[in-house]
Parts: sequence; C-alpha cells; structure tokens
Amino acid sequence: MTGRRASEVVDVILATRIIGIVRASSAEDAVADARALAAAGIAAIEVSLVTPDAVAAISELARSGILVGVGTALEPADVEAAADAGARFVVSPNLDERVIQTSVAMDLASVPGAGTVSEAVRARRAGADLVKLFPATMFGPRGVAAVLASLPELPLVPTGGVGLGDIRPYLESGARAVGMGAALVRAARDDPRALEGIVAD
Repeated sequence: MTGRRASEVVDVILATRIIGIVRASSAEDAVADARALAAAGIAAIEVSLVTPDAVAAISELARSGILVGVGTALEPADVEAAADAGARFVVSPNLDERVIQTSVAMDLASVPGAGTVSEAVRARRAGADLVKLFPATMFGPRGVAAVLASLPELPLVPTGGVGLGDIRPYLESGARAVGMGAALVRAARDDPRALEGIVAD
C-alpha cells in the first residue's frame, strides 16, 4: 500500500507529467543539470546511478529542496542508499519485485521498468505506483494507446528516446507522464523559456 509521502510524489508527477532524467559524468554536472531542469519548471528529477557519486548528487539536491529520485536502481541496496540521501522516488529500467517492495516499505514512490504488457501488469500487482514503459520507442504513442485500450488502469510513463515533440502525442495516447533525459536537459540549458512553455502546457 502506497504511503502518504509516496502518494505526494505521485501526485506531483501526475500533475506535471514529466520526469526529468539526469545522467552526467560527475556529481557536480548532475547537480547543475538538475538545477537547470528545476529552474525551467521540472518538478520531479531522477538522478541515474550511472552517474559517478550519484548518491552525493541526490543528497545535495534533496537538501536544496528539489524533489529528487534515484534512477537505474537495480538492487534493494540502491533504494536504501538513495533513501538515506533524501530520494523520494525510485526508477528502474527493469522489473524486480525486490526493488518495488523495498521502495514501498520505505514509503518511496516506485516506478519500475517494463518492456512488455505482462511486465507492466506484474509491476502494478507487486506494488508499483507508476510503470516506466521502456524503451518507449518500441511502442510509440500508437502502441501505448493500444495497450491502454485493453488495460486503461495502467499508469504508464513512456521513457527512452522521448523527444520534446513526442510529449503531447504520448500524453494524448493516455500515458500518465513521460520520462525524458538528454533532450530535456539540453532544452533547459539552451532555451529554458521555451521549455517553461512546454511544461506549462
């Protein structure tokens, strides 16, 4: 059962409909990218564990008041370390019930990855709050719409290869939010006002 703190995070993601994903070559760069996203209006920001010293970046961002989560969480220990640093949600590229269960037990919003419809259903049954449909390019907006025609209750978050021009088609297909990385970070750095308009829309 989702706890109050996790529910608050889910509410933010569903309201803003974008999870910003940060992967960087250093913790310092990750913090800078995350702050650029936050300044452009991205309310929920995931720091991937592929970033060196990602947990340190999560800690710094959490202390500054940014709603930050951990990405590429593959083991329960990843969840625990990120939670200790202040992470509020957990994103994975795969489905691992142990990671979901640990997230739920720690009152963190759980967003595991699923590459098939069966995995998405299993993720929800295991306690996931949202399901990262990954990679999104395998489905596209039409594929997402087809899945949701049969399973409208699935809270899908297409991620992987999502560009700025793909946001509206995915959301119109029924996705609850999208996950975006490099394209979003570039926009936040190069044209933050344009990104603010997209986020507000």
